[in-house]
Amino acid sequence: MYRLGILNQEGESDLQLRNQPPSNEEPNGVGNRNIVRHARGLIKPMKLRTRTLLSVALSMVSLVAILYSVARVSILQSFANLEADDTRQNLGRATAVLTDDLSTLDHTTSDYAAWDDTCAFLEGRNPNLPTSEFPDP
Repeated sequence: MYRLGILNQEGESDLQLRNQPPSNEEPNGVGNRNIVRHARGLIKPMKLRTRTLLSVALSMVSLVAILYSVARVSILQSFANLEADDTRQNLGRATAVLTDDLSTLDHTTSDYAAWDDTCAFLEGRNPNLPTSEFPDP
């Protein structure tokens, strides 16, 4: 039986038929010989320059893909951390503004609360204001 083989000598590649003993499947390997002869015309040998260029290009594409993956994961993680920190900072600012607004509102309402008692005294609804606000010593 004949098999198709690639011979690599001195930087050149060539297709060669190797004579191997026939297998039990086909007597004398006659069927494969015609296939190999037909394939020999269709398959062209690859030059060393082409093989080298192909391997370098494949290596570069693989390296770029690996670097892109690593960079993407690390950059996404960094941006996620930055967004979390920014959100915490903005939440702290919003809490501080609300606390300040509540403090201002508390001062304003306590200031006006005293005037409510005075107005009620002047209208006659709170006759005990002088005794409750100014107790005798």
